[in-house]
Amino acid sequence: VDKLRKIEENYDNDDICRETVDLFIKIYARTARYFGLIGECYAGIFLSGKIVNKHISKFESEAFISEFRKHDKKTDVLDDIPIYIIKNRDVGLLGCSNVAINFFNIWGYFMDYYCFDRIEW
Repeated sequence: VDKLRKIEENYDNDDICRETVDLFIKIYARTARYFGLIGECYAGIFLSGKIVNKHISKFESEAFISEFRKHDKKTDVLDDIPIYIIKNRDVGLLGCSNVAINFFNIWGYFMDYYCFDRIEW
């Protein structure tokens, strides 16, 4: 964790830190491309996280997009997949709470109708 913090702190001052982040972003683009093709994500790829929010300009750059769309046979498919950046840092917490609410609603329905006798008034 200390190494990551030092890389982030020295990004503007050190060439090696800058190259490290740039390499990470390039690998991120390749991974997004891979998951976009495997998952057939025609509705879009959604990027989120601390690094994405800290380096938004890098993820919106032509270098990221061209690395994402670089493929021998599937360039036309990748051109149709939009890329979105989620700027809300609490998106994980919101998703977790949504799952919890839906989980308890389902179980509440199950418990009410299948496990307990209803009392008619």
